[in-house]
Amino acid sequence: MRYRGVIKVLFCGCFLLQGCYSYKVLEHKADEDIQSGKAYRFILKQGKQWDVLVEEVMNDTIIAKTRNATLVKFPIIEIAEIKRKRLSPFKMIGLGAVFTAGAVMIFNDDKEAVSQVIDR
Repeated sequence: MRYRGVIKVLFCGCFLLQGCYSYKVLEHKADEDIQSGKAYRFILKQGKQWDVLVEEVMNDTIIAKTRNATLVKFPIIEIAEIKRKRLSPFKMIGLGAVFTAGAVMIFNDDKEAVSQVIDR
């Protein structure tokens, strides 16, 4: 039962471990909004979702590299929604805070356990 607080903190950390990135929806699919070399999530009109790294943006097509390094051409009219992958500072700060709190709790519990053994 000593580690109940630590378990709670680590449980919270599990939610933050889902990644330090989040996706922001682009309001419109204009060429200037989509940049080469950036990571995006394309949601096609058929419902399929692709996580890609954009290689080139042309007038009506986006050429992007998928996770398995395959180049795919996406016609812009087939894309229902585009989300840009962004580093989330709140998740990074939260993750650091959770791990710090967990380490402090473990350290304090270990100190108490040592002092109980010495007091015997």
